[in-house]
Amino acid sequence: MHSRPWNKLLLLSPALFAVVGAAQYNPPATPAPYNPIAVAEVTGAPRSAVQAGQNNYQTLSQNPYLGGVPGGKLSATPVPLSLDGAVALGLKQNLGGVLATDVVTDARGQRWQALSQLLPNVVTDTGFGVHQINIKAAFGLTIHGEPPIIGPFGYFDSRAYLTQSVFDWSSIEQARSSNAQLKSAEFSAKNARELVVLVIVSNYLLVIADRSEVESATSQRDTAKALFQQTSDQKTAGLAAAVDVLRSQVQLQSCEQKLIVAENSLAKEKLVLARGIGLPLGQQFEITTQIPYQELTPSSLDDAIQSAYKARPDFQSQVNRVRSAELARKAASAERYPSLGAETDYGLSGVNPGASHIARFAHRVRCLR
Repeated sequence: MHSRPWNKLLLLSPALFAVVGAAQYNPPATPAPYNPIAVAEVTGAPRSAVQAGQNNYQTLSQNPYLGGVPGGKLSATPVPLSLDGAVALGLKQNLGGVLATDVVTDARGQRWQALSQLLPNVVTDTGFGVHQINIKAAFGLTIHGEPPIIGPFGYFDSRAYLTQSVFDWSSIEQARSSNAQLKSAEFSAKNARELVVLVIVSNYLLVIADRSEVESATSQRDTAKALFQQTSDQKTAGLAAAVDVLRSQVQLQSCEQKLIVAENSLAKEKLVLARGIGLPLGQQFEITTQIPYQELTPSSLDDAIQSAYKARPDFQSQVNRVRSAELARKAASAERYPSLGAETDYGLSGVNPGASHIARFAHRVRCLR
């Protein structure tokens, strides 16, 4: 028995409708990973940490350039925030800049500690005691008519001691090494300030970009809503099929989903920016700076390399760090060299503080190694 052609068509119709539906329906694309520090082509360990994607909560908690020291008072109304104001707050309250300043302070302390080996050292000492001497036990003598124990008698001495290193090549090299280390810390602090500016400006620009995404998604949602209403009215009037209404409804829901994703990205980016500049917890703000498009004119590769060698603080920091390590090695090698030091003291001594004193002055030069 032969089947009719229209029977085959009925059997194939579900598959055809499925193919047509799959070709017409476009599900919403998966949003890109959240990355508010998407700056390109920057180098160095701190910069790599700044570029890390913010979907990693461990990066948010451990990267100092994404945190700040909260300051100011919480306002119930959103505060206006300009780009210059955000950079100023970041330079003042960003945790990366604060830690870099502490490193410079520590390097200054180590420098003074190294210089103390070359500077004069003055120490004062005052002592008072009561003594007894057993002549027989101490000297093996017996004096007829005198007791074997002399005393008690008092002894008072107040003295100032001055020590000065005359020549110590190891201390000299160590002082030079600490000076280079201080310069390295200062350049690192300058580099940290530039990183703070990079992070704050990048986050501020990303807030502007996310706000534009929200505005675009809102416009697309409103357009899809108007099309859905129009298609529904046409179906009511008998001018459109039910599948057209379903298609417009799916498109509206897709646009609403994109709008929700854009609003969440904007909210998260605002949190990252507020955290980086140290705003009070829960403080709402509105950006006020509009940055127009401006075409960049990059310089040549050779000029960029030469400018980086001269101006980049991270490179200068590493140069001074290498110099400090070389001087520290020389200081360790110079510990086997002889060194000279001078010592002198001046003081008063007597039976007690109220009695007449005898001034004594002594000085000597000795070889320390």
